[in-house]
Amino acid sequence: MLSLSSLLSFAPGLRAQAPRLQAGADVPARLASRVATAVARAWGVDTAGLVLSWGTGTASDIPDSSAFRVMGRGDDGWFVVSFEPPGRPARAIRLRAGMSTLTAVATRVLRPGTRLAATDIRMDTTLVWGPPTESETPAEGWLVKRVVSAGDPLDGFRVEPPPVVTAGQPVRVLWQRGNVTVALEGTALNDAGIGGRVRITTEQRPGVVTGTVTAPGQARMP
Repeated sequence: MLSLSSLLSFAPGLRAQAPRLQAGADVPARLASRVATAVARAWGVDTAGLVLSWGTGTASDIPDSSAFRVMGRGDDGWFVVSFEPPGRPARAIRLRAGMSTLTAVATRVLRPGTRLAATDIRMDTTLVWGPPTESETPAEGWLVKRVVSAGDPLDGFRVEPPPVVTAGQPVRVLWQRGNVTVALEGTALNDAGIGGRVRITTEQRPGVVTGTVTAPGQARMP
């Protein structure tokens, strides 16, 4: 069986998250380790940060060397592992995988419109279900988009980079198709940070165009 201590061995420093893991199925440690290696390889990570939580069922009688298939896209970390012991029917057990990662979290309650101060941010080791994603670490000056409680992750759902385009500012908008590039000069109607959406009025075309901010004073149309 993959014990809680075995699960935590994949994620040093995660003992505070132990209650979030479920005992789950009896899966021999060596077999579970092989599954962990397969998931880590698919995600391009090291098993040292990987956490596995097995669903109900038993695999205690399945030989460690048995073939298996990890099925599913891994949305929110969910998979189904089909064990295929020689000479016996396949056995499927649900699996959830996640990563122990350093995450920026809030040190206090934050209201929408607040700009982050250095004292608002703390780096904690947290368990995130699903494959790792690349994201910019929030820093002082970032803008709070919605109510944040102490301990909440400061992720893209809750905070965003400070605006590099402000309402009323001139903006250069690029539209490109193949080798053809068209540049428009306009005026921003709202504040937006890198990667944010900005609405722009231009003299070259009627109405309002929407672009994605790529740099201070610059945006591109989809």
